[in-house]
Amino acid sequence: MKMRGSIVFWLSLALLNVHLFAGIYEDDVLNFIRIFKTGSNDEKKEACESLQWEGISDTRVYDLVLADLKKRIKPDEKYETKQENDQVAWLVRALACSGNDVYKEELAKISKAELLRSLVNKHIEKSQPMFEFYAKWNPIIFGDKIQFEQLSGSENRTINMLKSKELELVRLGAKKIFHEHIDTPEVLDVAVETLRSELSDAQQSEDSLTVDTMSWLLKAIAISAEPKYEIVFEEVIKAYEQKKVHRKVASYAKKYKKHFN
Repeated sequence: MKMRGSIVFWLSLALLNVHLFAGIYEDDVLNFIRIFKTGSNDEKKEACESLQWEGISDTRVYDLVLADLKKRIKPDEKYETKQENDQVAWLVRALACSGNDVYKEELAKISKAELLRSLVNKHIEKSQPMFEFYAKWNPIIFGDKIQFEQLSGSENRTINMLKSKELELVRLGAKKIFHEHIDTPEVLDVAVETLRSELSDAQQSEDSLTVDTMSWLLKAIAISAEPKYEIVFEEVIKAYEQKKVHRKVASYAKKYKKHFN
């Protein structure tokens, strides 16, 4: 009986996690839907940027992005401001973040339209490889469980990226922390753990992706200016002195270590 009670308890806990996970997902999706339906241009631009690191593939969101894009497309000479062109670029990029070939095909149709010239087609061409990346990345970013119940869905997804075996995703997670000024201790602790893991692998220290990822992790961790994180910057500098890390990484460590003074 005791074992059966324990099994029931853990099953109940697992179901609670599933419900929490689903609820957070729906809330985030509804927020994106609201923005693409009624938001300002600035809000839509921010939402497009956020989609690159939220792991959301819901067609309810991307159908609205596509509809907005189609309304804004016009011949090159009709774009009166750089802002108009930039808005189109962000919407095209956002569609690629879906990882859904349906939207890739829609962009291909738009690209073939006779009225279009270089501007829109350039944005569409640059977006093409991203579809394949996000088809693989979105399930990893979104994950299948909540890492920390006290954190938001977005913060949990940041942790998923930092814990990923895909270095591109780790770098993307670090960029998110930096650009969105995330200073949540649980997130930064994982960033430090990830940086130390990369630091311990001296054989990869000359690899350009590893170097860039480590540099972004340092920039991300530094934004908190939390004294307890200063030691990891000292560890990177020491590793450079031992010829175990690239000079670019060490230069970032020296530069951003000043945040803790």
